[in-house]
Amino acid sequence: MAEVQDQKLRWKKTGGGSHTLHRRDGSKKRIKPGETFKAYPDEIPEAFRDIIVPVDKIPEEPPLDAVTEFEVKEVDDDSPLEGVTGLDELERIAAEQNGTEIDVSHLDLEPRPKSHEKLENGTELVLSDPKPGGWYDVINKATGKAMNETSLRLSDAEELLKSLSDG
Repeated sequence: MAEVQDQKLRWKKTGGGSHTLHRRDGSKKRIKPGETFKAYPDEIPEAFRDIIVPVDKIPEEPPLDAVTEFEVKEVDDDSPLEGVTGLDELERIAAEQNGTEIDVSHLDLEPRPKSHEKLENGTELVLSDPKPGGWYDVINKATGKAMNETSLRLSDAEELLKSLSDG
C-alpha cells in the first residue's frame, strides 16, 4: 500500500467549477475545469473521485500475504458470579477463585434504593433511574410525570417518596 500511495498519478478535473486540492505538505492548489494535474492518490478524497478522475491507471494494492487465524473459545454459562447480589458474596467467590481476597472498596456497589411506593388512593410512585451526576425524580407511574419540580439527590428523592406515601 505504501508503494501505491507514494506514486504521483495524473488526474483530470471534469465538470464545472473549480476544486481546491489540499497537498500533503499543507499547500493548496486550485484546479480548474478540464485541467490535468499530478497528485498522490491519497490527496484526492474518495468523495470527489466522480469529478476528479485518474488519467493514469491506479495500481492495485497487493494482496495480504498472511491470513490472521484466531481461536474460538466457548463461554462457560455456569459463571460463578451468576445471581451474586451482595458485596460479601462477591468477596467470598473471589477468594474461592484465587485463594486471596480482592479489594472491591473502590467499586460503586451501593444498594439499590427502595424505588416503589403505593399510596392509599392506589397511585403508584416510583424512583427514576439515576440521571447523569446522580440525580433522581419521583415519578407518578400512572401519568409518567415527576412529582418533584427539579431533580433531587438520592437521599432527598427517597425522603420525598417516603413523605408522599406517609401523607
